[in-house]
Parts: sequence; structure tokens; C-alpha cells
Amino acid sequence: IFDGYVSQAYFLLSLFADNPYDRDQLVLASGKLNPYSKKATPDLIKLEHKKTLILNQVEQWREELNDLLNSQINDYPRQLELAKCIFQELKLMDLAPETRVPVGGKDNRISNLTPRMFHEEGLNVIMIKPSAYHLGVRATIRERVLNRGRGAIYEYFANLAQPRQITGIKPMVFSHTVGDTYQRSMDGISDVILLRRPASELYKVKKKLRAELGKHIVNKEVTWSDGEKILWHPFVTNLVHSTDNPSEACLHFLISQPEQQLMTRFMYPNPKFEEEENQ
Repeated sequence: IFDGYVSQAYFLLSLFADNPYDRDQLVLASGKLNPYSKKATPDLIKLEHKKTLILNQVEQWREELNDLLNSQINDYPRQLELAKCIFQELKLMDLAPETRVPVGGKDNRISNLTPRMFHEEGLNVIMIKPSAYHLGVRATIRERVLNRGRGAIYEYFANLAQPRQITGIKPMVFSHTVGDTYQRSMDGISDVILLRRPASELYKVKKKLRAELGKHIVNKEVTWSDGEKILWHPFVTNLVHSTDNPSEACLHFLISQPEQQLMTRFMYPNPKFEEEENQ
């Protein structure tokens, strides 16, 4: 099971080797340990056996995860752990695609993004919520957030109310930093935007947008992810979300893909980064 992880570790070490011989040896060791590479062993029967064993393990994880999802036991840390294990093994066999994001001058695996990287690059995240779509103000919000030539570094769309295709977990459960208080979300598309803009500046823009747009919203009907319909009122208008620090930005940029998060809500907040941000 762990050969794939050790193989990746050797390969990552090879990227930092100064000596060409050492680099070649690390790459060779990585190839030999990779259970999904035909170069790992000429014995294809052995290779297929390894794949079978790992896929059997994935199915056991999936059964446990499904049992937790269908039970009344709210063991969310274990659900996320199982989802991560499932996704990681399937990814190594090219059965689960992983997004790459242009951060720091190169394409990074989305699961390699860290709060440190967000801190050093001055990155934050804006999420335009489904309510903005329902109420017809999404374009206005996006234009205001991305003004003054500060375009999106990366942008994608997601529905946080829908279960993930590979693992079946619902993103909203694993997205909110205060824990299990907010488990439901509005059914519909959210627009997640990565951009280089200070948190304090985004907060002012967000606050102004809520005040301006909210006063025109009265008795508009919207639907929660559990099917309940409510009437939207200016007092509770929440059309757009922005992140306050690198830890939250790292978490919420992968808000729709919890099984790929390196930073999770169970690790948040990170006092060290918050202290650096406040200095």
C-alpha cells in the first residue's frame, strides 16, 4: 500500500539533489517502487496482483465511508480521511484526475497548495455564492471584485450541495471553518476565484457589495440543499464570501474538492500565519 507514497518521496527528493548521480539513483529507486509503473518489475502478473490488492483496499475504504455517510454518526474527520485515501490511490493509478493551478510561476498540483504558498504569493479567494445567481447579481459582483486590472489567477465553478462523484462526500460539510454548525448550502453554482489581493481590501469590497445589493432584495425565494425554500431578506443577504488569511484561503480555494485538500477545516486556524498576517 505504501510503495506509491515512498516512490513519490524518492522522486521529490531527486528534484533537490545537487549531484547528478544522486538524482539518477533517486529517480531509479522511485521507478522501482512505483507499483503502477511497468518499469517497476518485468513481472506483469505481480504488477496486476498489486493493483488488485490496492483496489480491494479502496473498496473496503469505500464501504466504510458509505456506512458512515448513511449512519447518524457524524464522524467527519474519519469521512475525510477515508475520502483522501480513496482519491490518493485512484489518482496514482490515473483513475482520478487532479487539477493543476498556475501559482508561483509554475503549474502546481492542487493538492500540493499550502497556506505558506498563499502567504508568500499574497493570494486570497473570493466565492460568489448561489444566492448571487438566484438574485441576478453575479455579474455585478464579479466585475467589482476583479476591477483595476486585478484579474483571476484561477477560476472554477462548483455546487457545494452535491456529493462528490468519486467519494460521495458533500463539500459543504468540510468547508466551513467553525465546524459542523453550517452543513447545508444553497443548491446551485458557486464561483470560486483565486486572486492576488489583500484580505482587508477584499473585506471592504465584500461589505460594500452586500450593503448595496442587499437593499434591493426583498421576498425573493431561494432553495437550500435539503430542499427547504426560504424568503431572502436584506438583513441576511450573503452573496459573496472572501478569505481572511492564508490558511482560510488555502482551505476555501479547494472548497469543492475536500478529498484533495492538504489544509482542512480540522487544522484551522493556523495561529502562526495569522500572526504573520497581522504584523
